[in-house]
Amino acid sequence: MRVLLVYPDIDTHTPIYFQIGVGSLSAVLKAEGHETRFLRVAELDREQFLSDVRGWEPDLIGFSSVFVQWKFVKQMARWIKEDYPRPIIAGGAHPTLDPEDALQCESVDWICRGEGEYVLRDVVRCLEAGETEKIPALENIWCRGEGGETVRNPERELISPLDELPAPDREFFDYDEALSQMSGNLQVMTSRGCPYRCTYCSNEAMMRMYQGNGRFIRQRSVQHVIDEIVTTCERHPSIRYLSFSDDIITENKKWFFPFLEEYKEKVGLPFNVQVQMQTFDRETARRMAEAGCYQAIIAMESGDEYIRREVMNRNLSDEEIVSAYRYCDEMGIETCSYNIVGVPGETEQSIRKSIEMVKLVKPDNSLVFKFTPFPGTKLYDVCKERGYLREDANYDSYFTHVGFLDLPTISKERLTELYYEFIQTAREVNELKRASRLGSYFDFFENFEGARVKARSQDFVGKFLLGVNRDVRMALLVHPDSELTYKIDVRPGSKLRFAITMSPEDWDRHASSVDFRIEARSGLFRKAEVFHRELNPRQHRDHRDWQECEVDLSAFAGKRIELAFQTRARGTAMEYCSSYFGNPIVVEAA
Repeated sequence: MRVLLVYPDIDTHTPIYFQIGVGSLSAVLKAEGHETRFLRVAELDREQFLSDVRGWEPDLIGFSSVFVQWKFVKQMARWIKEDYPRPIIAGGAHPTLDPEDALQCESVDWICRGEGEYVLRDVVRCLEAGETEKIPALENIWCRGEGGETVRNPERELISPLDELPAPDREFFDYDEALSQMSGNLQVMTSRGCPYRCTYCSNEAMMRMYQGNGRFIRQRSVQHVIDEIVTTCERHPSIRYLSFSDDIITENKKWFFPFLEEYKEKVGLPFNVQVQMQTFDRETARRMAEAGCYQAIIAMESGDEYIRREVMNRNLSDEEIVSAYRYCDEMGIETCSYNIVGVPGETEQSIRKSIEMVKLVKPDNSLVFKFTPFPGTKLYDVCKERGYLREDANYDSYFTHVGFLDLPTISKERLTELYYEFIQTAREVNELKRASRLGSYFDFFENFEGARVKARSQDFVGKFLLGVNRDVRMALLVHPDSELTYKIDVRPGSKLRFAITMSPEDWDRHASSVDFRIEARSGLFRKAEVFHRELNPRQHRDHRDWQECEVDLSAFAGKRIELAFQTRARGTAMEYCSSYFGNPIVVEAA
């Protein structure tokens, strides 16, 4: 049979990411001899979507959806039933955590709760055998019965051991394109489940749902993971580094330490991981660094111990947070901090504690989010019971700057002000940390206010935290045609280091190229172009990333010069060409 797996990714303005869960569904179906196709929907266009569906003539259409994408799934499912009536099954985070809401969509025939590999396999077996009437009796399936009643089946045993599953299918995905947009990043998951019961997390809701149905935390064998990585790297030589998506990869030392040894010997590529601070120590950091770990993602979430313990149910002390960052610093591992503001009970004082904690631990990168109440989680239930959920909230994106709640402890206006203050403070901390790590003596981002600006609009230049393919940097916006000029005293052996890019939102919208130039001026009439590069991400996929650059300034040693950062758009179009210089600094060579 032919199964079309649809992944809605509408209005996220993000690069193409490989979806491990969907890839696992495809791998299991292909092992049974079925055909699969992946369809990522980035824009809600009825004719294009239906053309993509009809063009392949699938026998079954499956949607995998998170909370904020569900309204788009409902729309697309309705289009299918109107134009190309085929059976539809939906799974993923939202149907799993809020199946009652998902069942309100009459265009979806079946809802799959929880792990879907074997459920989808069994659904396809029934369809292939002409036994559709058996599907409503399958475990994990929720649907509407013939009389309109809701059929709620119990969950099947969790899949164990995980090694019985084939490696996720990357070949039905446009994987080389994804690697291009993700700077050669291979994403791997080595386990399923998490032992912690954070009230804001879907894992806690999943643990409750599967209680009594097998071991929730399961780990693939070291060899199974290494085989997947080695095979994938051989097929795709453009892979440059790895990201392990596990919540708790550092938790089980008896598994993790042997894995690091095998990884160092068989793979050897740089990688990043998420760190669980409760069980993280100096020895773990040392072994990670020796195996090639370049970044640890550390989710402190809140710097207020009361918020962490009593609201989030994270039994994590301030000392454990500080120690985790210190261990990484000692071993030369970059850190990335995840932070949440706006949970129930949040006050100005608690946010101030979070800001102070970031200033104390000094991460290399920081991400600050406003709290999103996921349906099915304990904090969502708290918000609903207490009347905190805003009726006018925009649930189209997790990355809202407005927020989803009306809290009695802080106004939404003040919360927004502190949210932006937090972001700005984190930027400054991150930049100072990176500058210290790199040994710079002049930071153009930090000295932005002293620059001379030449631009058609004041909005054409500025300081931003810009993420490209999950690589977040402090960046100077120099929108064409604009110029930023700085005065600097050049020391012997100096080098100018920076990266250039265009906004990911503009990659497919700007038709022509942008010229990035840097001009050195050492006198009234003495000018020298020290850097020139053209970017056209619409035509060149390898331009869809940070482009690392270095300029030797030793010829200007001992002089006070001006450095002018310039951008020029080729052609007449000035729209959709936001251009950036990332982490621009001058370092003194050793």
